[in-house]
Amino acid sequence: MTPAARIAAVIEILAEMQAANAAGTLLGRQAGQWLRAGLQRRRYAGSGDRAAVGDLFWKIQRGRARLGWHLASIDAPENPRNITLAALVLMEQKSAVLPPIIFCRNSACTSTA
Repeated sequence: MTPAARIAAVIEILAEMQAANAAGTLLGRQAGQWLRAGLQRRRYAGSGDRAAVGDLFWKIQRGRARLGWHLASIDAPENPRNITLAALVLMEQKSAVLPPIIFCRNSACTSTA
């Protein structure tokens, strides 16, 4: 998996969790169960890829309140994409060459750069 695919996997798992929460169908599933189910769908991913996805996923879960606060401070919606981008910037210090419009209000974001 490329680094972008790892990030996309985390965003997809978080989106599934958010959709289930909005629909009221979490059914007592814990975060670890969501991560496991998401990784099982990606059987092609090797152990290093699974470790990287899991590491970012758990960093996001531990820092959810902090990430939410930072997103609220810049008036960005708290969606899986924005949460993951905020985690990469704040926790992983991945800030090289970020597009000017990094946090958007809708899921169909386009860069003007």
